[in-house]
Amino acid sequence: MYILLVQGTVQSRRERKGLELLLVEDNLDHSEIISRFLSESEFLGGNFELRIDREKKLSDAIRQLKTNNYDLVLLDLNLIDSNAYETLSQIASYVECTPFIVLSSMKQDQLALRSITAGVQDYLIKDQLFDDILGRTVGYALERHRTRQKLRLQSNRGETLLKLAQHSVSESDSFRLAELFCQGIAECLEVEAVEIVHFYSQEEEYEVVGQYGLSEADRKVGQRFKSSVGEQDDYFRRYLKELESDETSLPTISLMNLSAENRFIVGRYLIQREIGSGIVIPLGSDSSRLLGFVAAYTIDSRLFSLEERMFLATACNTLSVALQRIRMEENLKEHISEVEDMGRKKNQLLAYLAHEIRNPVASAISGCDLLEASFDKPNGVDRASLVGRIQKRLRHLSVLLNDLLDISRLSTGMLQLRLQIISLKEVVLEAIDATDFSFQGKQQKLRVKFEECPEIRGDSDRLVQAVSNLLLNASKFSPTGSSTEIVVGRDLKGAYIKVTDSGIGLSKDVRESLFEPFVSVHRVGDSVGVGLALSKQIMDLHHGKIVGKNRLDAQGAEFKLMFPAFQGADIARDSGERLTINRIMNEPLKIVVVDDNRLSAEHAKWCLERGGHSVEIANDGEEGVRVVSRFNPDLVFLDIVMPGMDGYEVLRLIRNTHPDLLIVAYTSFNDSYNKKKMGDAGFSDILTKEPSLDGLVKYLAQNYFRLKNNKQ
Repeated sequence: MYILLVQGTVQSRRERKGLELLLVEDNLDHSEIISRFLSESEFLGGNFELRIDREKKLSDAIRQLKTNNYDLVLLDLNLIDSNAYETLSQIASYVECTPFIVLSSMKQDQLALRSITAGVQDYLIKDQLFDDILGRTVGYALERHRTRQKLRLQSNRGETLLKLAQHSVSESDSFRLAELFCQGIAECLEVEAVEIVHFYSQEEEYEVVGQYGLSEADRKVGQRFKSSVGEQDDYFRRYLKELESDETSLPTISLMNLSAENRFIVGRYLIQREIGSGIVIPLGSDSSRLLGFVAAYTIDSRLFSLEERMFLATACNTLSVALQRIRMEENLKEHISEVEDMGRKKNQLLAYLAHEIRNPVASAISGCDLLEASFDKPNGVDRASLVGRIQKRLRHLSVLLNDLLDISRLSTGMLQLRLQIISLKEVVLEAIDATDFSFQGKQQKLRVKFEECPEIRGDSDRLVQAVSNLLLNASKFSPTGSSTEIVVGRDLKGAYIKVTDSGIGLSKDVRESLFEPFVSVHRVGDSVGVGLALSKQIMDLHHGKIVGKNRLDAQGAEFKLMFPAFQGADIARDSGERLTINRIMNEPLKIVVVDDNRLSAEHAKWCLERGGHSVEIANDGEEGVRVVSRFNPDLVFLDIVMPGMDGYEVLRLIRNTHPDLLIVAYTSFNDSYNKKKMGDAGFSDILTKEPSLDGLVKYLAQNYFRLKNNKQ
């Protein structure tokens, strides 16, 4: 367990030596004598600094008790405005919080017993106050009261922990559970506010999930707060140095066993709150990952005792287990929902496959039966038409099966591209020839427009497949006699192929899943839904894009294949090169991975070497600069947050000697602030760390040539 503690410099009432007393006595002579006894008491004078307030009436005394926090009250029962029994009745609500001693002139055992029963600490006779009896009685009463309060507080904390443990087992709403914990902690620690903060997966931002004792304005401030390690971290380090100096009068911050990132987030959070004193205990998990933290703080400065810290630590352990349980239950529910959704999609897929396969097979069988019968009775039978119908149905079935096989190959990384310099005009003409049967069958017109005839580096067969899928969709979901247009051209971003149909368009509820496998994007007609998904993955392998939208000028949809800019003279023509997702070139790359996390660096090296590359690793910034200078790599994966020299400083030093080297920021940061900062610093690209085995190799396969071309 580790704790971040912002301790105040002011002692609490229990720890300071000052003693504030309230004397309630309507006899002025008695009041003077009692005050003198207290002031001259050797017992009290050696242990406390006294301050005595005096009142004659019970009503005035009660008013004082409502506005002041006295350490002890000395009370005469018979006063100007109250008799003995009325006085005992009216002080009943105060004896739990403040110790009372009765000073009476009446030697009545029954009244004394009644006073003790009412909760007062002692009953003294005024004419028997000799040998410092009053001073010792006051001291003993204070100690008894403190012991009683301490036992009561321990009992309350024990009961609170028991209730919180019960809630942690029964409560399934994490927000409700957090609120219950906040309230219980605030009441037991006697603090103004408690917040329970939950980190997101990468610990770059957090959300307040439970609050107690905060104003509406404070709640709005704490709803969502983003932080990062960079320029703000430098400010925080300077703040810590100032706090650690002997000359400062600011509160002391103790940081124990917190990583640099978590120390910054928690410390920055407390500094923004401008608290007087605070105690923060992180919420951990079995995997040692930080789930968040619980912050209890006060506006005024105070000291937190060891018992208070231990209470909060115990409560946080209980809360951590409960939050993990709730998260596991939620994940299980999501998993069950995903499994059920997969089951529904599987059933839909089987129904679609049955429909898509049964129809062409049934038509082909019917055509074969008619063709067979024509040999016995040839008159009136158009055999050529029957053969054409059979070929059309079998061609449709072949396209469907090929798409399904290609989707499977793409999902396992086995789809290969045969790259060469090709003309998009030739690709479009082949796609038109392959899909002409569909347009003729529905008497549809297909207009072709070549604004330019650009060349690209790609796989002709796969691109024909991608364009054919767009044309088949356009024909299938457009009415009979309608028209479709396909345009080939070039703009500032590169070459493109655009297919515009006159069909039913795209519904709103499927636009987000437009290019997912086995999703039918139209409401009319059944479809296995693999064509668009296959086209997208083919474009991804070509470092291009595919977008789909509804037409603005008329009914229908528009799909556009976009290819990156290409200069034919800059890249050698190589008709024999093959590209897979696991290997991006025949000659391996030389790569350096700079990461202070040794396990992460070794994992990256292993993954890249599986892809055939030569890899060197460095575990800090200085070593990274040396390895780059010695190894002379083609590309560097560079972590940002490292001890000593961070990624920005390493980037600057490497750029001094290798200005054209590809340097990719390899980091856990994924927020817009840090991405902009890394882009402005001069990184060639940004790659978010992920645990998948082929993530780095896949990234190189999809981005290396783009980065290389941009650098040139």
